[in-house]
Amino acid sequence: MKNLLFTLTMIMVHSFIFGQTTKIEGTKLHITMPNPEWELTNTQENGDILVYYFKRTPIIDSQQRKVIPNISIIVEENDGLDVVTYSIMKRNSMPFDVTDTFIPKDIEMKYKNAIIYRGSYNDEHGKHQLYVVFVNNGKTGLRVICDVLDELFEHVEPEFLAAITSISDKKIKNKNASTINL
Repeated sequence: MKNLLFTLTMIMVHSFIFGQTTKIEGTKLHITMPNPEWELTNTQENGDILVYYFKRTPIIDSQQRKVIPNISIIVEENDGLDVVTYSIMKRNSMPFDVTDTFIPKDIEMKYKNAIIYRGSYNDEHGKHQLYVVFVNNGKTGLRVICDVLDELFEHVEPEFLAAITSISDKKIKNKNASTINL
């Protein structure tokens, strides 16, 4: 009885401390959000492309704006390209300035067939900092885009990295995992 109570308590604590794990449709991969502040808010399908939208609870910036950091995952066919070629082809259509490039070992990412860029861009809201991760999973490619205003980047960067490094093809251990079926 004590073991059962302990197990139930640990499951509840785990669910509260860690965010939800989502299986990425069309792949053998899943991603875990870093904490319950993050939520899968929408999925969108357009032909062979599937997009997941994760939003964080708002953070107030220095101008008293409610800023919502986001993580988007674009799932698409990559014609069996290697991850470097895939990233070059897709990065050309994404207007951001690359400041750093990483391989999975650099950030202790579980899934190894990836390349990670850190960069920035400007829009009408100001300067943004972002991570863009390109993942190759067989003939499926993923673009994981973690984006927030520059002044809030230090606050959410650990959460972005926690989500990125959680990408894995290992069996999901989180009992609260969900699969999005469209």
